[in-house]
This record gives sequence, C-alpha cells and structure tokens, in this order.
Amino acid sequence: MNNIILQVENLEKKFELYLPEKKVFFAFQNINFNLYQGEFFSISGPSGSGKSSLLKCLYRTYKTTKGSIFYRSSRYGIVDFTKLQEQSVLNIRSNEMSYVSQFLNVIPRISALNLVAEPLIRKNIPQGIAIERAKEMLSRLNIPTNLFDSSPLTFSGGEKQRVNIARAVIWNPSLLLLDEPTASLDEKSEKIVKKILVTMKKSGSTLIGIFHNKKLINQISDRVFLFRKEE
Repeated sequence: MNNIILQVENLEKKFELYLPEKKVFFAFQNINFNLYQGEFFSISGPSGSGKSSLLKCLYRTYKTTKGSIFYRSSRYGIVDFTKLQEQSVLNIRSNEMSYVSQFLNVIPRISALNLVAEPLIRKNIPQGIAIERAKEMLSRLNIPTNLFDSSPLTFSGGEKQRVNIARAVIWNPSLLLLDEPTASLDEKSEKIVKKILVTMKKSGSTLIGIFHNKKLINQISDRVFLFRKEE
C-alpha cells in the first residue's frame, strides 16, 4: 500500500426496514478510493447521499454489506476493517483513529474538562498534564472557563460541537474522521477549527471529512470525493 493508509474497495451499505413489509434501500454502492498518509480528503455531495453512513462504516459504527476497508495500522499492519475482530477495532479507535460525529453523546455529570482530557489519560499521559492540555484546547476553541467543570449536555449546540472537536483532536490521532464538524459553528469558530485541522495535517495526521461549505473545502482539501445519491 506504500503511503496509502486507507483503501476502500467496492464498498456497499444497505438497510432493511419493515413498514410492515420488508423494504431494502442502499445508503451507497460500489465506493472505491485510496486515502494517502498525511492527506486531507473531503467528501462532498447532496444531503441523503450516504456520506455520513460511509464515515460510520469506516469507523465500524456501521457494518458494511459488501466490500473491503483496508487500513494500515501501526499496531496490526494492513487489516480489513470490515472483518477485524471487535477488540482489535476498539484498540485501533483508542490508539490510532478518532471520529467527530454531528452530535455529542456523553455520560451525564462528566465535565467538559474531564471529557477532553480522557483520551490523553487513556494514552498514559499524567492526569495533571492531560488536564492542562485540555484547558488549553478548550480555551483555544473559545469555551468559557466557567463552563470547564460543567457537563457539555447543558451547552449550546455550537459549544457542544467544539467540545466534541476538542476531544477528538487533542491526542493527534493518526486518522481523523469528521462528519460535518463545522455545521453548527459561527464563522469565527469555523476559522479556529480550520487552523487546528491544518496544523494536524502538517504534523502528519490523515483527515477525511464531510463539509458543506465549498469555500472551506477548497481551502483545506488535497482531494475531494463527490458522492452521488443512489436512485
């Protein structure tokens, strides 16, 4: 795979619904692309075309119907993520791969500060250092200091998304998946996030993301993959 970190081959995801009759529909079919180490790869396309479902398959939140996702892991070598054992998937997520979803799902009563520090502590960074780095990241993303000890569940939509981003990027994962990370952000916050993502890319991280802001796509992307809606 040389400098290819992710190779997607003939990927398909279908869903089966019972309404009450069985109905089958495809989120996407026959998706093929390579993702190179250190690349910023954007996915663009109309709403409902399956972009988010693709990212969830790459992260193995969804299981695919057909096809392969070959991932070059620093721990396991080249593996097919669609067939990998669950424990190995969890290890890769903990140590190599991070994901920014559209929504922040957290356990109640955990503070924003502890939530953001947790990935560093999980990687054996001393708690004091992890907390300080979390403070710096939250401040950089304009989260008020008086909210650090509060649960993000009480935050505004934009604040929740910034905490979501902070938690995903603070540990500099090898591969970062981004599902519309700037959709609920104002222009100022979007610029801050763009700088963080560009810095990550320069430091060696590989990024693949869904964005609707065409100007932002053109500014940050090395390549753009156009997703077409299945008929």
